[in-house]
Amino acid sequence: MIEFSVRGKGPVYLVDDDKFYQMIIQRVYQSSRLANPLECYDSGIACLEALERTVGMRESVPSLVLLDVNMPVLSGIETVRRIRARKEFAEIPVVTMLSSSNDQCDIEAALSAGASGYCEKPVDIKVLKFVAMPVG
Repeated sequence: MIEFSVRGKGPVYLVDDDKFYQMIIQRVYQSSRLANPLECYDSGIACLEALERTVGMRESVPSLVLLDVNMPVLSGIETVRRIRARKEFAEIPVVTMLSSSNDQCDIEAALSAGASGYCEKPVDIKVLKFVAMPVG
């Protein structure tokens, strides 16, 4: 079982340029019945822009960011670096996902960039689960 823990009331960001994959994650997320909204972005740039809009609005900061590594223009690894560079976003749990790679170098690059976890794609929806974690 792969569990993505959602802590807090803020939205969950899904950042992936693959619309089909977004649709799959949306369906799994909807079945979790969490109150947190799921916001989908198709690029690291769009994610960073959305984060900028949350500055000063604590309830709007995401509770979790699921981030694909292989995206055009701005990679997921660079997106994580930019997120972690801002003190306002340092505590956001960011799980970096990388399409079909379990290469140890890729995993280490994601973690050293600031990802809090790593999940290989494709994720089997039968073993994927979103759970609410208590705050505090």
